[in-house]
Amino acid sequence: MLEVVRALTTRLDVAGIRYCQFKSNWHLDQGLLGLTDLDVLVEPHAGSRLSTVLGQSGYKSFSPPPGGDYPGVEDYLAFDAGTGRLVHLHLHHQLTTGAPHLKGHHFPWEELMLATRRRDEDSGFFVSDPSVELLFFLTRNTLKLGAKQRIKLLWGRDAVREGLTPEFLWLRGRANVDRVIELGRSLLGETAGPALTNILEAGPSLGRMLALRGRAMPVLRLYRMYTPLDALLQRRRRQLQSLHSKAGKRFPALAGAVARTDPRGGVLVAFMGPDGAGKSRLTTEVTRWLRWKLDARIMYFGSGDGPASLMRWPLKLVLRIAEALKLWAPTGQAGSAAKGEGSGASAPGEPRRPGFARAVWALVLAREKGQNLQRAWRARDRGIVVVGDRYPQHQVMGFNDGPLLNGWSRSASGLRRALARWESLPYRWAEAHPPQLVIKLRVSPEVAVVRKPGMHAEEIRRRLGALASLRYPAETRVVEVDADRPWEEVLIECKRRVWEIL
Repeated sequence: MLEVVRALTTRLDVAGIRYCQFKSNWHLDQGLLGLTDLDVLVEPHAGSRLSTVLGQSGYKSFSPPPGGDYPGVEDYLAFDAGTGRLVHLHLHHQLTTGAPHLKGHHFPWEELMLATRRRDEDSGFFVSDPSVELLFFLTRNTLKLGAKQRIKLLWGRDAVREGLTPEFLWLRGRANVDRVIELGRSLLGETAGPALTNILEAGPSLGRMLALRGRAMPVLRLYRMYTPLDALLQRRRRQLQSLHSKAGKRFPALAGAVARTDPRGGVLVAFMGPDGAGKSRLTTEVTRWLRWKLDARIMYFGSGDGPASLMRWPLKLVLRIAEALKLWAPTGQAGSAAKGEGSGASAPGEPRRPGFARAVWALVLAREKGQNLQRAWRARDRGIVVVGDRYPQHQVMGFNDGPLLNGWSRSASGLRRALARWESLPYRWAEAHPPQLVIKLRVSPEVAVVRKPGMHAEEIRRRLGALASLRYPAETRVVEVDADRPWEEVLIECKRRVWEIL
């Protein structure tokens, strides 16, 4: 069990709040380790006591994903500091279940679940009684049957048997069969007894599950939460939201939120550091970690190997050809004359005078940065976590994601001054709209040049000095992370810093 889960169970016990994992206990161990969800039923009317326990245990509430809003169910996440994993707690205040994209039934069995709960022998976590869980497992799955399962059966495949048998066998091996039948007759009606007995003896199949549903329908009908018309509308709404979410995951720039969001508002995080500090890798890994349960987007604000706009892509291609022909080399590398945002040829560290090619690059890059800033802040305002690989700044000119044409702002040419002003607009806007969290990655020049062969240590020092000089307003949290440490240590610390800001 992860420590953040253990802390929750301890505080629930101390507060006298009854709870139990009421379904899918056959992979309880995975849930306790943060590898899958925990579906926990809590007693009703715990109110402020429950809120206090969740807050003290490090659990934060998040809005459900599009199409995943169901009555009586809340989403909580917690961060385990020891492993860097997220724990997803599905907190159930009532037993809401039913057909996919609807869950239109409320089973009033909460007191039965909680009154018969027992502690798991290995973990001490409260779980449902296997007999009660088996009855609930069979009954709720009868409500999920539809045309899809019937069509598959026509092709000779019983999807119900394939899908339910493993968990059914696990539960039946731990349940009291006579107790299951007794509960079934009591809760679903006497007529459900023979159908339930048939399943317990022969196993679940489409025909046997449909028979149980038919016999139990007089009772199940009373558990419905919606009228037929309302149920149809609710289901279609959630189906459309789910389809929109799936499309948005493939084309995030064209969609809104596609997963859980932060009801307190999204956040914008920026990773800053010189080459060799691990910015891009950390950005990718932190975003992947968040995407397990949250809507998180990567936004690249640099000018190097990251994604480029359609306008800048041809320029990058020309630079690659020039580099292959030894006509150009990136900043700080042996033989380099300059980079698009780098140092001059005459003296390392001195900004060089913009020429025509550099001006074109700078203007296209500025337009791209402006577009990415708009996308990032639109996503952030919708509750999405935006993880930035770098962030534009207007304090250090000529490199480190600052304006490249600042030298033209004092030119005698009106055109050059105008172009310099236009180029500076997204950088000034970024200065006025800073991230909520800036993570400055400190790496020693010796380590950086090992990670990025060919880089000059002097160039690394120059960029580290520029990074240290950047200042942000008080509302921006700025943290420094020692990136010389082993990768896992750095990654866990960055995860922790991001979690704290959510």
